Amino acid sequence: MPTTEPTSSQPRQLQLVKKDQRWLFRYAPGEEKAVMQRMIDVAQHPDTDFDLFDAAVLCHQMGEHLGQQIKQLQENQPPTTEDRAGNEQTEQHHG
Repeated sequence: MPTTEPTSSQPRQLQLVKKDQRWLFRYAPGEEKAVMQRMIDVAQHPDTDFDLFDAAVLCHQMGEHLGQQIKQLQENQPPTTEDRAGNEQTEQHHG
């Protein structure tokens, strides 16, 4: 499970604790595809307890965190001219 909420430029990590083992995958922003491939490689190794389901869980968590970051970026941006015009039209229809 991810342990922290990094900013957009900080390194990220995904962590999974399974039985007595801890799996930690660290990566830089923009390296999501590479870390997913690394998780698949580890899962396919016959000598590990980390399996494809575990990789899928961590990939899902990575996607959720990327979605949260996108939402935060959208909330922190000032409205565009088109957004303001759309809001004015909506207010006129309800007024």
